[in-house]
Amino acid sequence: MSGRLVALILVILAFGALSAEALIETGYFGIFQMHMQSWAGMQVLTDLVIACLLGCIWMVRDAGARGLNAWPFVLVTLALGSFGLLFYLVFREMRGEARHRLRASSRAGSAAMISWRRASSIAPQPAISSSVRPQPAQRPDFASIAQTSMQGEEMAGRRVTSFRGFYGGGGQGIGTRPRTPR
Repeated sequence: MSGRLVALILVILAFGALSAEALIETGYFGIFQMHMQSWAGMQVLTDLVIACLLGCIWMVRDAGARGLNAWPFVLVTLALGSFGLLFYLVFREMRGEARHRLRASSRAGSAAMISWRRASSIAPQPAISSSVRPQPAQRPDFASIAQTSMQGEEMAGRRVTSFRGFYGGGGQGIGTRPRTPR
């Protein structure tokens, strides 16, 4: 558990105790009524609302960038004030620790696999290249290009319908559809 996570939990517990005492003494709506009795109280309440709204905007953007859902925390913020923001920060911190652990284990696994491959007695396979099937010395005609290409496309499960652009060609070849004017 990180120091940030511990600090956030302590803040939630302390603020929760203070809020519970205020709720017991005045009730949920009593907290707002206390702020409506003077201009100073209204200023504090307005400041809290503005800060929470700005926090909600930040939370939605931050959660979107991290692939998280911020809306439950936005609803908690609208109902309970700073608790929603604090809970989001705890959730984000816990999610970040989980990703960090996952990344660390993934790196350890990758390093182990690389060292195993280096120590392995199996020779690496050579890359498949043109040395396996030598290329013709002369430039092939368009029909042989079309035929070879069609065989490759059919093996991939697709049907070739046009061969424009081979060696600046674009004429009619085997298995092509008629050329339409541009």
